Amino acid sequence: MGAFQWTVSPWFVSLKQQLANWLVGRDLLWPLQDNAPWWLLTHYPQLNDSFSWLDGFSIILYLGASALLLGGALLLLVRLAARIARAPELYRALSLSLTPLGGAGLFLGLSATTVKLLRYEGLLLGWVQSARAGLLLAAIGWSLLLGWKLLGRQGLAPVRRGGAGACLLLANGLVGYGWWLQFWGWV
Repeated sequence: MGAFQWTVSPWFVSLKQQLANWLVGRDLLWPLQDNAPWWLLTHYPQLNDSFSWLDGFSIILYLGASALLLGGALLLLVRLAARIARAPELYRALSLSLTPLGGAGLFLGLSATTVKLLRYEGLLLGWVQSARAGLLLAAIGWSLLLGWKLLGRQGLAPVRRGGAGACLLLANGLVGYGWWLQFWGWV
């Protein structure tokens, strides 16, 4: 998700500004230069489109942090769901129940650039936000349904199934919140 979010994230901008201030305060100016080779970072100075070394480092840091935070949270929540269900072997199956949400997220992220470019060309795409919301809600519902059915096959007491289901709901909600930030919260 971080790979799609960094271009619109105020957290990324803040991170980059703080790093730049730190570098300038220590008179380390070479990371602010945009002389990285084109095959490593975007480098089209004639089009005013070049990344500095700081840009590249910030992107890697943001991607790594978002992967660790979101991935770690999902890992903990799905493991907790399996533990509440007293079925540690259920962890893999419950992880796979997030596949519809992952696929929808990939589609949402990849289509974001296409939509932006079409808008720059003057196409009015007023229906896109509703379509995004519908796809995201459908994927969350599908993932929750899969997880709920997997928990139902375990013959759990209602309290255990509900507790494990709450963990899955929180995991899906966390991913949904990330997409909400990108498409509605940070705009």
